[in-house]
Amino acid sequence: EKGESFLNPNAGDAATRAAIRNLSAGILSDPRSTGTCDSLTYFSDLPGLQSGKTRRVLPKVFGRLNEMPDGETLYVESPYFIIHDDKARDEMKLLKQRNIHGILLTNSLASTDAFYVAANFFPKVSFYENISDSEMYVFRGKLPRNNPMIMLKNGHPLAEKAVWGIHSKSFVFSDESFAIGTFNLDPRSAALNSEMMVFCEGNRPLTEFVREDILDRISASDLLGKDGKLPGGKSIFDGV
Repeated sequence: EKGESFLNPNAGDAATRAAIRNLSAGILSDPRSTGTCDSLTYFSDLPGLQSGKTRRVLPKVFGRLNEMPDGETLYVESPYFIIHDDKARDEMKLLKQRNIHGILLTNSLASTDAFYVAANFFPKVSFYENISDSEMYVFRGKLPRNNPMIMLKNGHPLAEKAVWGIHSKSFVFSDESFAIGTFNLDPRSAALNSEMMVFCEGNRPLTEFVREDILDRISASDLLGKDGKLPGGKSIFDGV
């Protein structure tokens, strides 16, 4: 009975769905949020047990990074960030040699339930930053300032006290090219899961829209120092 009750939509569910549709309509009303890419490419790994023969997404991501002009800025949003193998580390070094500046946004301990990823990430931040020219931000877990919310009748947000985490996987390669998909910068996405990415080339307004979306969450994040520590003596456990 509880299962049937949970699965059967009720009036409250219908009202929530309508509110979500209204929120998305507001986001998509920005004329930059839709458009045509001069080149649109979809890549996916082949299904089944993963091997070098079935991987399609990782080589495409590396290939697209290598096509970036020297001196460009790379924006990356990845909820998980673990650089484990030598090839990935060599890629970070190569980007630094080509004066490509990286801006990374990932989760903090306060914004994720994957504490095992954060436990791997934080001790290596200084190493990551030393082998690459990058700024690394960790999301605080608070509501982003421009995030639209479903409001209750009392005027308060529905998820006012919720812990927020980032989950999108996005790369911005230039002023007019980006990629969005399921690929995380971690060994599980690189070697185990079947992932997918959409690559868009040749749409400057849409790329700007994606980049501003990332920057909005960066404004609710902390920049890690070159020593891998949070600013102002904050503990990585604050807010956890």
